Amino acid sequence: MSVATSKGFGDFIDVIDKNAWNYKFFYLIFPSILQGGKAVSGIIAQLERIRKVIHHFDSVAIIRGGGGDVAYPVTIITNWPKQLPYFLSM
Repeated sequence: MSVATSKGFGDFIDVIDKNAWNYKFFYLIFPSILQGGKAVSGIIAQLERIRKVIHHFDSVAIIRGGGGDVAYPVTIITNWPKQLPYFLSM
C-alpha cells in the first residue's frame, strides 16, 4: 500500500527487483494516501480490499516516504488497533 508516485515505493521496488539472489516477485500496489485527514479512511479501505484477496500474497507492506512531514496523524495510531487484528485474523 502506497502512493504510486512515492519515492519510498520506487525505492522499495528497486530493492525487490534488484535483489542479489535474482528472485522474482509479484507485487501489486493498493494506492492510498498515507498522511493527512483522509489517510485513515483510505488505509482502512485498502486493508479491506487486500483482505479479500489476501490468499494471493505472502506479505503486505505499507510504504510511505519521499519528503514531506514524517509525522503520522494520531488518528491512525488510535484507529489501527480496532481494524488490524480483524485484518490479521483472516
